[in-house]
Amino acid sequence: MIFPPPPIDTTVATVTTVAKVTTAEVDRALHWPYRRRLTILRRLADAAASGSIKRARELTMLFLHSSDAKLIAARRALPPYAPLQEIQKLARHLDCFAPSQEPIAWRLVPKRSRGFRIVCIPPPRLKAVHYLIKDVLAAQFEPPEHIYDWKRRGRDRYTIDVLVEGT
Repeated sequence: MIFPPPPIDTTVATVTTVAKVTTAEVDRALHWPYRRRLTILRRLADAAASGSIKRARELTMLFLHSSDAKLIAARRALPPYAPLQEIQKLARHLDCFAPSQEPIAWRLVPKRSRGFRIVCIPPPRLKAVHYLIKDVLAAQFEPPEHIYDWKRRGRDRYTIDVLVEGT
């Protein structure tokens, strides 16, 4: 007995494809936003160094509302292999001035000697906002020479200063 073939479905199936994007491709896509973000931070640092409070305030607000700065902060807040769409989605929802109701996770990490240290794990949105604020503060603050716990001033800089100055 021969059976007729099954009827052909004439409806068009929608296929959602998610392209696998490597971190190099994401970095290439974020190259120009990163450069524009650095330009604002340099202008902010120059304004703060010159003592122009009004200009520094304007550049701070420009930076905190900048889509480029938000995009880079979202990239830093998410895992290294996060897709570009997820980074863009988080960047669109960033607002430094809105209160956050998201729960913050906590965990205990054992210390070397004894006891535990409480470590906070903020959600990605809050972490990205922290990165934005950190960048603004770092651009406006020039630490004194004797403080080595600052970016580009680690133990190597301290060692060179001790060897050269003999202090």
